[in-house]
Amino acid sequence: MDDDDDAYWHHHFMQQPFYFDGLTFEDYAPAFRMAHAHYREDTLFDDVQCRLGAEWEEVKGESRLSWFEARHAARAAWERAAALVAA
Repeated sequence: MDDDDDAYWHHHFMQQPFYFDGLTFEDYAPAFRMAHAHYREDTLFDDVQCRLGAEWEEVKGESRLSWFEARHAARAAWERAAALVAA
């Protein structure tokens, strides 16, 4: 994830519908970063969601999110990447 994406999510994660009170950017950042790292213009998030979920425990670090919770943040990051490519 580049600095612009990191700054965007750091500033906006608390306004997202998936945000849970009391959680921090560090809880969500691994999901944002994982989605960004795996993003491919010709691939839908739904096509890779299971694979990302299987990797979550390895990449989540200190995040308190389960994949069930983190997948919403990952989807948002994936969709943001798609929108930026399309722009």
